[in-house]
Amino acid sequence: MNASIAAPERHPMGVVDDPSLLGEIVELEELCARAGVPLRVTGSHLPIVVINEAERHRIAFSRGRKVLVVGTAGISQIEPYRSLGILEVLAHGFHEYAVRETVCDRGLFRGNPA
Repeated sequence: MNASIAAPERHPMGVVDDPSLLGEIVELEELCARAGVPLRVTGSHLPIVVINEAERHRIAFSRGRKVLVVGTAGISQIEPYRSLGILEVLAHGFHEYAVRETVCDRGLFRGNPA
C-alpha cells in the first residue's frame, strides 16, 4: 500500500460532540467488507472511524469513545485498495487492536496496482 502511516495527531479540541463534522463515519465492519476482509474482533469498545480527504490522521474523543480520523490524501481512491489503505493506517498508524487482529497474517499490504 502507498498509504502514509505517520503517527496521528490529536484533534486540537481533543473532544468532539459530533464526529460526523470531521468527515464520513464508517463502521469497521463495513470498511472490512469493502476491503473483502472479515472483521475478526467485535465488541462495544470499537472506535468511531471517520474518513476525510485530509493529508493527516487525527485522534479525538466523543462521548467516551475514541474517534480515529483517517486522511485519505495519500491513499488510492479505487476500491478495494482504498479500504485496504484505510485499514493499514488504522492497524499500523493508530495501532488499533481490532484492526490489527483483523489484518494480521493475511499478507494484505504487499502492493497496490492502483
